[in-house]
This record gives sequence, structure tokens and C-alpha cells, in this order.
Amino acid sequence: MDADLDLGVIGNCAWGGLVDRHGRLVWACLPRFDSDPLFPALVAGGSDHDGAFAVELLGLESSEQRYEGSTPILLTTLRDGAGSALEVRDFAPRFVNFGRIHRPTMLIRRIRPLEGEPRIRIVVGPAAATASTDPWSPAAAIICVSSRRR
Repeated sequence: MDADLDLGVIGNCAWGGLVDRHGRLVWACLPRFDSDPLFPALVAGGSDHDGAFAVELLGLESSEQRYEGSTPILLTTLRDGAGSALEVRDFAPRFVNFGRIHRPTMLIRRIRPLEGEPRIRIVVGPAAATASTDPWSPAAAIICVSSRRR
């Protein structure tokens, strides 16, 4: 897949990532900005899954991306040819607790069906930039899948 530079930015001032219009996290240096990229699919080439954290809608026809209001929450809507749709809500939490700002190395991806019965595939393909890098370094990912419609 050619690199698509129409990307959404997510992060919490401790780490940052880039999400393409198809719901794939294609760039993220974890656990900090100065770390080697754990998800380098944007520049790595190779297959669609090498170095990406993908939420794929089977039979994808179209997609759109926007931020929720004036927040750093990225919404990606994926639609298939059968009329099904889903929303992927991506964000990196940042909060105040006991008077201190906490920025955990955490990505929250909430997947919610919008229409029909979407069929999805979730692929987590971290890649090490060098042989000395462990692709399963202390990076946290939380995946919440909701079957309820609102």
C-alpha cells in the first residue's frame, strides 16, 4: 500500500501517533517521542500489516476522518459496500490526579458499529527498527469493542 499522507494525529504530550483514513495506526514511537518507532508502517513499506495497528472493515468502500469537537479525539468512520458502518475513536489519555498531570503510554481505540453488522479484523503488527529493539516494549494498548448502538 502506498503511503497516504492524509493522517490524523493522536497523542498526550508524552507520545504521539499518526492514523490513516483506513483506521491504521501507521506511525508511533513508543513509549516516548525519542524512542524507536514501534509502528513504522508509514515509512517501512512491506505488507499492509507490517508495523501497523489496524482496524479493518472487510469490504471497505469509503472512509472519513475528523476530530470530535474541539478535542484531541480522532473519529474515523469506515463504510462497506453492504451498507454497514463503524466508528473508530482514537485517543491517548491525559488527566490530572492529585494536582499532577499524568500522561500514560496508552492508546485507547473504541470501535463502535454505526449501521448494519460490520465485519472487522484487528491486526497488531509492531515492528522493531533495529535488532536490539524489542517490539513488545512497555507500550499499552486498550481495545474496547462495543456492540451497543446509541
